[in-house]
Order: sequence, then structure tokens, then C-alpha cells
Amino acid sequence: MRRPAVRSATFAVQSFLVLSLGMAAPISAQNGHAAHSHDTPAGTPRVGTPSDLSVYNLEGEWLDQTGKAMPLVHLTGRVRIVSMVYTNCAFACPMLVADMKRIEASLPKKSRSEVGFVLISVDPERDTPERLLRFADSSRLDATAWTLLNGADGQILEMGALLGVKVRKMPDGEFAHSNVITILDQAGEIAHQQVGVSQDPGESLEVIRALLR
Repeated sequence: MRRPAVRSATFAVQSFLVLSLGMAAPISAQNGHAAHSHDTPAGTPRVGTPSDLSVYNLEGEWLDQTGKAMPLVHLTGRVRIVSMVYTNCAFACPMLVADMKRIEASLPKKSRSEVGFVLISVDPERDTPERLLRFADSSRLDATAWTLLNGADGQILEMGALLGVKVRKMPDGEFAHSNVITILDQAGEIAHQQVGVSQDPGESLEVIRALLR
């Protein structure tokens, strides 16, 4: 399938709004819901075509925790729960990951193959694929459900702008960033955002259930 142009007019407008407002406006779970197949084998979701408003239209090479190139288009086909973190974080990031694991544990078993979890590092220099793999192992993240991504600084800033995540490197080398968990629909559009840590996942679970209908 042919990917839509990365810099379509609608995509450029969305980028401008996000950069101006500092937060991506959530899109209704029923709005722009991409068709998906329930007969796809577990663990191998069908790769589709991002919509014009999909964050998967971002260009650039990303690496997953195994060191493999991961074009964002490969994330289509599943509902994705996304957060921007870094593995040396001792405070908010572990709580964000715990919140995502709480969402994962609350999903019905029959739905788990249709939902994936993505951690995007804001610290690519230290969070090499090897480091991300060790973090995934120590955090007991299921490799069939969790994708950890390393990208260039510019890609991370652009992704942060689209997801409404502000990132700032501190003088001591640590990072200040917004604590946001984003739910993307099967085409990569923002369906819901959970802001803050240790939040009740009830609303997020309702959105996920609606997307999987």
C-alpha cells in the first residue's frame, strides 16, 4: 500500500496546533476508526496504511530494543498505548510504566493480541537498544506486546510535539518531561490521553474497548 505524503496539509496543521498549544487534542475513539482484522494471528498484526493524521507519518529511522529498524508504519494494525520515558528516570517514568502494565493486566485475554505497548526514549544517547532490552527484561515486559524505541533527537522532539509531551534536558543530564500516556487507534491517530501518573485506567480501558469493537 502506498503511504500518504508525510507533509500533507492536515498533518502540517496538526503539527502547528500541537506545537502552539503544547498538547494534542484527543480524537474520539469512534472518529477515524481504522478497519482491522480479527483473523490476524496473535502477535502478528496486519500492517496497514496510516491516516493523514497519524503520528506514524513521521519520517526517520527508529530502532527497537533488539536493534532492528522499526519504521513507525509497522505499528499500524493494533491499538497502541504509548508513553515517552527514559530508563535512568527514578521517579515518574517507573510509575508511567506501571500504569501501562496496569492497563495491560486489565485487558481481557482475548483482546491482548490486538493491543501493543510502546515506550519511546527521550534519552537516545544512553538508551541504546541494548539498554532498552535490559530494561524490558528487568521490567518483565512481554516482547510480543511491548516495543521500546530509540530515535534521533529531532525525531523525539517531533514525536513529543505531536503527542503533547514537552521534553527538556536538565543541566545534570536528566530529563524533565510531561507525564502522558497516549492511546493510538489502529491507524495511528490519537484516540485518548491519560495525563499524570498513578491514574485510574478506567477511561483508557473504555476507549480501548471501543476501538476494538
